[in-house]
Amino acid sequence: MLGRPLLCWAHRCWKRGFAAKLISAVFAGWLIALMIWLLPLAESSPIPIILIITYTIGLAGLAHAIAGSAEALYVVTSGAATYGQYLVGFLIPAFIGNAIGGVALVAALNYAQVYAGRARR
Repeated sequence: MLGRPLLCWAHRCWKRGFAAKLISAVFAGWLIALMIWLLPLAESSPIPIILIITYTIGLAGLAHAIAGSAEALYVVTSGAATYGQYLVGFLIPAFIGNAIGGVALVAALNYAQVYAGRARR
């Protein structure tokens, strides 16, 4: 009964091309890195930060290698795509983009901290 609507919904992760998925994944990686950066500041209540940032990723339809794999693998297990299509059409661009976004944010924040420390000396 829900198979067809779920399959139509899950197909949305296949609609964008490689470059668009990669750029989308950069923003998702940036948001996840931001969440990890903010968690130590929210010692007593990290759940709202996790919910807000992950909800933003889902609401914006950003590509994320882990979260989006549930949708992409549903399409594969339903027989509408192959594992090769999943790997090349979803997982590789999502993983590369997530890594670029996460590393870029962490590098920028670490550089800013070190630079600010040097300026005070």
